[in-house]
Amino acid sequence: MENYTYRDDGNFDQSREDERELADRRRDLRELADPDYRLRPLEPSTREKQVIIGIARGLQNKLIADELGISINTVLCHRRRVMMKLDMHSAGELTRYAVSRKWV
Repeated sequence: MENYTYRDDGNFDQSREDERELADRRRDLRELADPDYRLRPLEPSTREKQVIIGIARGLQNKLIADELGISINTVLCHRRRVMMKLDMHSAGELTRYAVSRKWV
């Protein structure tokens, strides 16, 4: 069942549960196309890595966007995507990940 939250600007957001379900479906489709898909490690892209480093440094999304020359929405998209990719649910988990990789 899809749950939507309507915002004041007339747009809506899907629930986190729906986002995870969509990510699972995409993963299943990729696996059908490439059976070795799950064997490969899911690593963040270069831009996702830059966003993770900004989060680990304690920067706000606006400051990360300004530093990288991208919009806040793009930062949020990278953040959401990398959290799904790495199965993490908080900025603290992303920070621990960055520290363990010696990125910060």
